[in-house]
Amino acid sequence: MLQHIPKTVKYILLPILVLAAGALVYLKTRKSKDFEPLIKDKLQEVVTKATNGLYKLHYDSLTIDVLASKVTLSNAVLQPDSARLLQLDSLQQAPDDVFKISLKTLDITGLGPADMLNKKNISLTDLFLDNPDIEIYHQKRAYNYQSPDTATLYRKLAGMVQSFELQRLLLRHISLTYHNLEKKSTTSFKDLGAILENIKIDSSTQFDTTRFFFAKRADIQLNGYEAKTGDNLHRFHVDSITVLATSKQMRLVGLTLKPAGDKEAFWRKLKYRKDRYDITIRNILLEDVDWYSIITGQSIKAGKIALEDANVEVYCNKAIQPSTDKIAAFPSQTLQQCPLPLMVKKIQLTNFAIFYKEYNTESKQTGTVEFAKTSGTVTNVTNIQEEIAKNKKMEIDAHTRLMNDGKLDVQFSFDLTKMQSGAFSIDAALGPMDGASMNRAIVALSMVEVEKANVQSFRLHMNGNTTGANGTVAMAYTDLSVKALKPDKNEPGELKKKGLATFMANNFVLQKNNPSKGEPLRTYNSAWLHDKHRSFFSLVWKTIMQGIISSVKGKQTEMKRKYS
Repeated sequence: MLQHIPKTVKYILLPILVLAAGALVYLKTRKSKDFEPLIKDKLQEVVTKATNGLYKLHYDSLTIDVLASKVTLSNAVLQPDSARLLQLDSLQQAPDDVFKISLKTLDITGLGPADMLNKKNISLTDLFLDNPDIEIYHQKRAYNYQSPDTATLYRKLAGMVQSFELQRLLLRHISLTYHNLEKKSTTSFKDLGAILENIKIDSSTQFDTTRFFFAKRADIQLNGYEAKTGDNLHRFHVDSITVLATSKQMRLVGLTLKPAGDKEAFWRKLKYRKDRYDITIRNILLEDVDWYSIITGQSIKAGKIALEDANVEVYCNKAIQPSTDKIAAFPSQTLQQCPLPLMVKKIQLTNFAIFYKEYNTESKQTGTVEFAKTSGTVTNVTNIQEEIAKNKKMEIDAHTRLMNDGKLDVQFSFDLTKMQSGAFSIDAALGPMDGASMNRAIVALSMVEVEKANVQSFRLHMNGNTTGANGTVAMAYTDLSVKALKPDKNEPGELKKKGLATFMANNFVLQKNNPSKGEPLRTYNSAWLHDKHRSFFSLVWKTIMQGIISSVKGKQTEMKRKYS
């Protein structure tokens, strides 16, 4: 086609095409050789100015693909200058957290060398970090230095850039290690991932609290987190943890707390009696949460925690001797024992199935108490004295199906100003249910079987503390009949009817109805002294059972045992 182009145009175009081709070859082959010294100085200037001289940047190589507007740093390390850290500390301007970041590659697209050296408004497409190794060294400093507004990152960089925009920051396979120098503890997370989008640093975003690190969206994810309890009896696992930083949310999916080994292996590990937990929670969402303090083990603070779709099993084996040293803590006391500052305004429970199982050495059977389809709220969960001064009550409002039958509504109230005594109150109301539904619990635990009982209602009010509990019980029912049981010597683990005891109970001991015909509903007092080695729920259960026994006997039952 060249023969059709006028000669004058041909002679002009040919040199231009040759020069263009030569420039492309030069830029493609030379890459960063001509730019690297200038860019290296510029990068260090940016780091020094942005961090008040605290950090230095090192890397093995810098590669620039001018045609693709791509810059790559290999084996880069951002680390603190120890001399500058000491100097800032003497000026009371050192941060509590100091970072060291190492990464194999840092890829930047949308940036040419001229942009890096000269442009005041930088707009990038992607920033990709592969296998970053992040170490955080935490040392709480008494002066608690806060950088003043005049030292925002934007103002520190204002002399070099007017605005900085990045469409997407992607970090893969992050290894995060948190060193708490005060507590001499280390927490590690492997294979974290993070994505930050719509990052913008300019005069309009420097004080924008809706952004996280200047990003409009910031998500951090950890897959497959595992840990073990301090006594090595249980294993903790979470399928995934996602932090939605800009919305101050944290989501956990597939949380489990499983015993180490089967039941027999678990019991063999115990010197003294301990409960065996098997817990699965499908979804947990924390809102208005200080997620960084949770991950780094500094505090637990959230506006709301929502837990949904859970299965909770607690198993107590009475064949194992109880400890004579361990003092059982009430719920409010457990809060006080938490090693971290704790403040959760509201905990929401949805669709919980809760099972308490207990092995009875006399019957050689396991009884089960089931609370099905449980939902409810817990408010003001805190051990922070300033928060307790504002609101001294921690309250639980729960709704469930007792033995997957009768509708049970219960309210707990704990006085957080009286954590030492564990002061509490309980109000409960149970709707109609078949009394025989309780056999899964009472046959094994009390060796009594309910043959028939139509429960119309049950009302309870109770006050208590670590000394004991007292209250009132009113249970309305009709057509009560029971069967007394005893171990079958010929069939180990089986129970058989006690004929005489059953006859006496149904004909002379128990009241078939409450209220009796033409009489008002009988209400009874109930009281129980607490054994400090037994649990809070043991005290509650024993106090309730004494009230029920009084109701079915038709007379006030005096406490015959000192401890629960």
